[in-house]
Amino acid sequence: MKKLALFSTLIFLSLFIASGVRAEYGAYQPSTFSYSITVDKLVGRPNGDANDTKNYVDNIPTGDRYFNQGEDIWFQVKVKNTSNTTITGVTLRDFVPTYVDPMDGIGTFDSGSRVVTANIGDFAAGEEKIYYFKMRANLPGNISASCLNNKAESYNDKVNDSDVAQFCIEQKTTAYTTPAITSTAVKGEMTRIEKVPSAGPEYAIFIATFSAISGFVGLKLRKSR
Repeated sequence: MKKLALFSTLIFLSLFIASGVRAEYGAYQPSTFSYSITVDKLVGRPNGDANDTKNYVDNIPTGDRYFNQGEDIWFQVKVKNTSNTTITGVTLRDFVPTYVDPMDGIGTFDSGSRVVTANIGDFAAGEEKIYYFKMRANLPGNISASCLNNKAESYNDKVNDSDVAQFCIEQKTTAYTTPAITSTAVKGEMTRIEKVPSAGPEYAIFIATFSAISGFVGLKLRKSR
């Protein structure tokens, strides 16, 4: 009987201790992971340096300078893992608009769907990668100008994001140049050369009248002698 009572007491104490430990620490919960990725599509300004990161903008408004027919257009695509865990097997797609032809960059271009596809691999938490694409304006002769959107998309089985850059092209083939200020170097300083104002009609009439009066006066003086 004593052994049975001792055994029951031990069982009770074991259950009491186990329930206390469970209450203190709680049930085990695995860590949670978030998956997110961002894409930023940028276009280089006309006549800008393709390697100058400051030259790239989200969009070139319709009121800004157009790209000329046959001119190269540079695009920049930034892909960033904004989550707290690694994202694997990421794909980048670039949807090439009509009237431009891809010339250089990563991936494979499908002329039927007009899509460039590239496997850009894995991204560690917070990692960002930057890619460049060179395209060339190819506007038909019967179209004077056209404004287009170039879309880039990055995704895998857990994440997806896209962005669009806007730009315009026109038939003008003369390269754009910024008007220069005529200047000359004087002791290392730049001095603008001002143009002499051309004589207007009022000056010509004054000069002609003055000459006529002077000639008339001179003739009178000669006769009076």
